[in-house]
Amino acid sequence: MKNKTDGASNVDVEEVAKQWTELFNTEVLQYAKPNKASDGEVFANIYHSLAHSPLAATMIQLEHQHASAVTSTDELESTSNSEDDWERVCRVSNASHVREIQRREYRQWIETVHEDSSSDAANKDMDGMPVSLGTMSRSDSAFTMSSMSMGGRSESFTITLGAQMKAMHNLRLVAADIFTDICRFPEELEVGLPQRLQTSMSLYSNNLSGLVLLTDDAYMSLEGSKMTNEFNKLCTQSTEFHFPSFDQQLESIRNEHLEPAISWRLDYISRNRYHQEEAGQGDQGPTPPPLDRLKCGDFYVTRHSNLSDVHVVFHMITDESVLQGNIGSRHPVVMGLRNVLKMASMCSVTTLTVPLLLSHTMEEVMTIPWCMKRAELLYKCLKGFLMENSSWGGSEIRTLQFLIPPDVSPDVFSKLSLMLPTIFRTSNPIRAN
Repeated sequence: MKNKTDGASNVDVEEVAKQWTELFNTEVLQYAKPNKASDGEVFANIYHSLAHSPLAATMIQLEHQHASAVTSTDELESTSNSEDDWERVCRVSNASHVREIQRREYRQWIETVHEDSSSDAANKDMDGMPVSLGTMSRSDSAFTMSSMSMGGRSESFTITLGAQMKAMHNLRLVAADIFTDICRFPEELEVGLPQRLQTSMSLYSNNLSGLVLLTDDAYMSLEGSKMTNEFNKLCTQSTEFHFPSFDQQLESIRNEHLEPAISWRLDYISRNRYHQEEAGQGDQGPTPPPLDRLKCGDFYVTRHSNLSDVHVVFHMITDESVLQGNIGSRHPVVMGLRNVLKMASMCSVTTLTVPLLLSHTMEEVMTIPWCMKRAELLYKCLKGFLMENSSWGGSEIRTLQFLIPPDVSPDVFSKLSLMLPTIFRTSNPIRAN
């Protein structure tokens, strides 16, 4: 009996020792095994190095050539006047095939150039001039959207916010079209080269550029929203070399993330009702119906490498209530913008473009008083959200762009420009005595 007990004790000791060993290997850095980089991480590091090397211009030219080839293919196939469904399916399939070939060849080219350049640098002597891919860290890629030129009218301001720890921000009021002036690369390579370089240099960095895109697409369906459909057309004008296509990202959100998010919301509502009833606050009304869709103020996020100066897009769900002139700071879309800024600061998005009037187009209801009232509301709310940013952690939003429709009248643009510094109190230059 004693031997059996000793045997059981030995087994227990060995099991405890095994568990402690696993804990040390996973929790203590000194004993942890080095993490093996995934294929995606390896490619990201290679691309980031190339984007900061003398080979960047060649890489950009290749991207432009591929984009031109896709545009030519789409234009050739769109000349057909046939309405046959089968031919339409074939055209879409052919375009997808072209993009897939381009993606595969492009990634192979990146890896091959990296290997050849590394070999050349290792074989040349000290007197040679090897091509260096560089070792610039991702945090050093501080080439931001605010330095780029955009179409339309614009005014820029510099402000400092904060009570004790003051932070400097760049504010910009821009009257431009969200697709043609903000997201689309110029067709001429010489004109679009700075934008393409900026996008490439900052793609795998801690200085990402984000955009808030308003959409009524509660089901995230391309057929259900004009804005989402237009955005999809823009995304398919060139091949996405780094992330899944926009269609694939939407499909992933619908299939993998939408249902868990809605379930969490229903559980949250149920828990709140339970605690309120336990606190003696009485019946809070009927149980809300099950939600099978996103609601106003919700947003989903997509990633992009083939848009001009935009890496991350926050697709904000809106409805007709945003056109009402009496919305307040607790409106779902305004609170949604607060959540966008919070996520942006947590995910290294340091440049963010938001629609100042909560609309990408000018509507009949948007009179001068309406625009001034709406702008005042958003200015004040976003100022408060920026001041909260210091307590959220993560990266600071250094550049905030207020986007208004391009056809806004010069009078309204001037009034909005004059209002901005009065609310944010722009920094005054230091004068010498």
